[in-house]
Amino acid sequence: MSDVSGPQAGGGCTTLISILSPVHNESKHIEEMITSLQHQTHTNWECVFVDDGSDDDTPEIIDASAALDKRIRLVHRGSRIGKSAAFNLAFREAKGDVIVLLAGDDRLPPHSLEVRAADLAGDPNDLNLAAYKLQAFSEDPRYDNMVLPRSPAAVSYSGGTLTMSRGLARLLFPVPESLPSE
Repeated sequence: MSDVSGPQAGGGCTTLISILSPVHNESKHIEEMITSLQHQTHTNWECVFVDDGSDDDTPEIIDASAALDKRIRLVHRGSRIGKSAAFNLAFREAKGDVIVLLAGDDRLPPHSLEVRAADLAGDPNDLNLAAYKLQAFSEDPRYDNMVLPRSPAAVSYSGGTLTMSRGLARLLFPVPESLPSE
């Protein structure tokens, strides 16, 4: 999936954005996701990965990227802890004033973090939330290039669409780990 919001801001924002990304068996998509982050016009970001028990080479791909880019960190690998616990761990390790939830199979256009930083600029203790549409990328032709949610007025309040201020994130985290997903 990819954020399809258009450019709305200048590139001078220095806000640190923390991207929280729990992953499980994402070897097919993770390199493309990381590349989309590395091509952002807003370059002051960190991506905090939590490997949730992958049995493919997802953690090795992340390790290789982290060795070349200090903004990428893998803070857990090996054992299966569940998606909510993985998000909680990623948030505890995050340092940014803006928090983005991003799945390992999501991709962002180059201006996406710039737009998000501008939309949430201000006091990081404010309680700000922004939601963005996504464009699906799928091997199933029925879903490939589908923009979600479909309605122009609709907003999706889940997954990689969400971006929030640290102040709001402090109220929302930890996510109850009894939930099957974030």
